[in-house]
Amino acid sequence: MTIEEALARDPTDKQRGYKELEEWVDGALDMYRPEFRPILFPMFLYFYLELVQQAHSEAAQHFFETYSPPLMSTHAQILNHLKSIKLPHILAQDEHAQRYLDEKYVIRMSRSAFGLLLGWLMEGSGGEAMGAGEGFGGEKNKRGRATIRRILNDRIIVDGKRHSCLSFRNQATDRWSPP
Repeated sequence: MTIEEALARDPTDKQRGYKELEEWVDGALDMYRPEFRPILFPMFLYFYLELVQQAHSEAAQHFFETYSPPLMSTHAQILNHLKSIKLPHILAQDEHAQRYLDEKYVIRMSRSAFGLLLGWLMEGSGGEAMGAGEGFGGEKNKRGRATIRRILNDRIIVDGKRHSCLSFRNQATDRWSPP
């Protein structure tokens, strides 16, 4: 196992990364916040599914309980279904979960907003965690941001041309569909 693979399996990086992303989105300028908010759900979704897939049951449950409440108003049906998926073998048999793992999540975001997101992910700049004092640039936070970059690269498509904010692209058929 490489160092990168070992780091990808660390549940604390997923929790730290999601917390930082949530704080960064909340601290964004009002004009960009509506563009950044839609990224929270797919990040939550993929972090949770990875924790379950990697048999981190306790970490997955803690992650779900900690970070799902703000998403419940817009994604209650999906979150209630996800809550029942707690073990790798259940995940492997669940067709909805497999769809999320097989298809990339598409988010609509302007180029300028995407540039700000990438700047934060690469350099830790472009936002300040409220009350944190050290911003997002600390060494601990680099691993959290790296985990977010990995999910963004592997599982999410940022599309500035689509009319709907969220959809999936099936890689096998190259067709778009709503989540």
